Amino acid sequence: MTEDEIRKKYTERYEALKSAAQELKDDITKYLSDKQKFHIDRIDTRAKDIDRFVAKATKVIEDKQTKEPKLKYENPLSQIQDQVGARILILYLDDVEELSKTIKNYYGIYEDVTKEPDNDYEFKYFGRHFILSFPTEIREKYGKDKIPVAFELQIKTLFQYAWSECEHDLNYKPHGKEIDKEGQRLLALASAQSWGSDRIFDELIKKTKLDS
Repeated sequence: MTEDEIRKKYTERYEALKSAAQELKDDITKYLSDKQKFHIDRIDTRAKDIDRFVAKATKVIEDKQTKEPKLKYENPLSQIQDQVGARILILYLDDVEELSKTIKNYYGIYEDVTKEPDNDYEFKYFGRHFILSFPTEIREKYGKDKIPVAFELQIKTLFQYAWSECEHDLNYKPHGKEIDKEGQRLLALASAQSWGSDRIFDELIKKTKLDS
């Protein structure tokens, strides 16, 4: 497909994706409403922006065999899995694993990825990402030809989220100059401090549970 064809086809399903995303938020919220052991700050969902989808759908990579450039996605409307995305922000890192199990059991899982730096001496992005099954009743309501079979879910602490949002804004939006090496070190320092803060609050919440 050409870029114009991709934009046209995705635009045709965009309103349905937005409605499905809202219903997905309601579904996640309802499911977790009686699970008070998780310290959830908020739940957000969204349909992927049209321009961002087109940019991702037309991404070019190098073919491993021929070394020639090729499109990463042959059929982006079925291959791109974050057309609808969800995010759960929690207060304490200690909740991530148990919340992840609960969500996976409810929705059914395609993929589970822990995002973290490549080695133990780096501090960059941290977070938990999943590709989960989209609820059948929502897909049927808005049309299985418009709503993908899966959605992306991210589970992050507030500290992880704050760092990733600021890092993305500084690195990927035009502010003038690119961030130099010293600036990248400062970003790494902020990531380390976020990492440390999560662990401090984990220790504090564990202490209050023991003392209660």
